[in-house]
Amino acid sequence: GVPYWISNYTALRVERETGDTGPGPKLTVGAGVTLAFEPGDNAGFRIGGSGSTPAPGSLAIDGTSAAPVTLTSAAAAPVRGDWPGLVFPPGAGAAGSIQSITHATIEYAGRSAGISGYACYSEDSGGTRLEEDGALIIFGWAPTTSFLENSTLRHSLGWGVFRGWDTTLGGDVDFTATNTFFDLEACQQNNIKDTCPGAGAAVVYACAGTV
Repeated sequence: GVPYWISNYTALRVERETGDTGPGPKLTVGAGVTLAFEPGDNAGFRIGGSGSTPAPGSLAIDGTSAAPVTLTSAAAAPVRGDWPGLVFPPGAGAAGSIQSITHATIEYAGRSAGISGYACYSEDSGGTRLEEDGALIIFGWAPTTSFLENSTLRHSLGWGVFRGWDTTLGGDVDFTATNTFFDLEACQQNNIKDTCPGAGAAVVYACAGTV
């Protein structure tokens, strides 16, 4: 019943060690577990390396309807953008890496994950650029199906699911089915890069704001 507290100075990574040629590690988070992330730039949860160099790793979040897994802020008074959220760089899609999230609540995320150039230039209705951040971020690879099911993404900056790939990597995989989204800065999910309406122009998302 006591949450795991992830310090801003340590963050949380699931990745194969550099130089290791064996299978990537897998972290399983059991039903009812809470992970509380101390607010700050480093307090994130990255699966498959910390950048564009693939380092295989797998995550299984095995919540149930009666006992969901919660990923939240450790702040006494949490606000949107306290921590960067769940981040899946290219190593999360490397051979042998399998991602699975079911019955999870991801909240108060969306702090900058430090990535750019993986999506359309997007603005809200007021002309403010929407950054490439969100509660769940995938970049540099494309899943073949949604690995997020029966989950809630709420109280976060950026997108619910940021899909950072184009059609050279994969198709337009929908992450909204079976999931619930609300109190987000932007939309439930973004358009993948080369399917944006208005080629060469900013894409204005009508749903920017609370959804």
